[in-house]
Amino acid sequence: MGKILIVDDQKDFLYLLGTLLKDEGFEVIAALDGEDALKKAKEEKPDFIILDVVLPDIDGVTVSRKLKESEETKDIPFAFISGLFTKEKAEEKSYRVDDSMFFAKTGSLKELAAQIKEYCRTNGIAASSK
Repeated sequence: MGKILIVDDQKDFLYLLGTLLKDEGFEVIAALDGEDALKKAKEEKPDFIILDVVLPDIDGVTVSRKLKESEETKDIPFAFISGLFTKEKAEEKSYRVDDSMFFAKTGSLKELAAQIKEYCRTNGIAASSK
């Protein structure tokens, strides 16, 4: 089963997106800030990390760089998520950091979960079969 770490400081968002991804067959781990994300990434070894850009302690870009610098977490793929832009802006190359994938929080959570599931599927991160 694919294990996804979702990092976001909004508890409701974490719960709702986590529930949708669990319903799709993923194991979900949640972190509310950057320090917790770094700790859980090392402890849990997720298959994929969804990382909010704006966090209360360390911004998501800094967290991503720390993940890449650590031998324990450098190979874990991640994508950024943000409410700062639309889906169309998230798809633009100019909004990428180190060519990372971006997902927009705007719009339907079901659509967002479907986009994440598709991204995982095309990148070899399998959910459990239903």
